[in-house]
Amino acid sequence: MVINSLNELKKVREFAAVKDFVPLKYQFTKNSITIKEYNYLKINYDLNEDCFNSGVMAFETKLIKSDTYKKLKNAILKCPKLYNSDQSIINLYFQDNWKQLQMPYNLYTNLFYYEGNRNNIR
Repeated sequence: MVINSLNELKKVREFAAVKDFVPLKYQFTKNSITIKEYNYLKINYDLNEDCFNSGVMAFETKLIKSDTYKKLKNAILKCPKLYNSDQSIINLYFQDNWKQLQMPYNLYTNLFYYEGNRNNIR
């Protein structure tokens, strides 16, 4: 849910998204990938870093290069069990190259449950 003006997102000049609540490594569970795939990820990526939620992303299209699709596809081929997880693949691709958006650009609806009152959300 977005509760901020979308006009501000037009000013984004890099890749930006709202930080997820957990580090990247928690997107990969025993049931979601094989041990071989997990070891490949551990060697090639810092799985302890923060990651973003892919629900709302803002970026200039110039970030998409002619080889972007090929790189994303290769990442999926190296870890085929991630094929249905766009968030995981996009986080791996932009791991060291994203800026954090404020929470109101991708508000988690479960915050209403935790806060108990929607008026407490800022």
